[in-house]
Amino acid sequence: MRWLLVVALLAAVAAYALETEHFVIYSDDSKLAEYLEEAYSFYVDKGLKPAPPCQGAKYPVYVDASSPYAGNTEIGNGCIMRIVFKEYTRRLVYHEVAHVFFEYYKHYMQDLWVDEAVPEAMASVATGVYYFPQKYFQERLYGVNPFALGSERLYDWYKYSAVVAWYLERSSNWSSVLTAF
Repeated sequence: MRWLLVVALLAAVAAYALETEHFVIYSDDSKLAEYLEEAYSFYVDKGLKPAPPCQGAKYPVYVDASSPYAGNTEIGNGCIMRIVFKEYTRRLVYHEVAHVFFEYYKHYMQDLWVDEAVPEAMASVATGVYYFPQKYFQERLYGVNPFALGSERLYDWYKYSAVVAWYLERSSNWSSVLTAF
């Protein structure tokens, strides 16, 4: 009897999982699936390599309305545990998938500000939607050492994407830019 319950539960989970070439999306959201694969292809076309999923061959993606963040890529020991969206836009999907690729070049939480500035810049250049360059200049962050920013200034980390985006826009080799960080 117990194994029947387990089989029924697994069938229910499989019924609402949408699989693509690189992702298993635990939501029947074809638009999210499209954005994920579009972002993945964009970064591969830039010559980048992704960090592997921590388990299996595909990255698990969840939509969780109770998540404290609009988007969050959970990183293990050099691998991607899962991507979680509370809500999403095309640009946010590009940002979270950028974490998948940046992790290959730089392990998370080594330099703090870099861990958000680089994926933010990657998403900005990829989508053409730039949120933070104006704030970077208005707040004169070019005069502030980003390595002095602690986690209490998390929002400022994203603003340094202005500088990284400038380099990415001019680079024919994104992997060399990502490796420099």
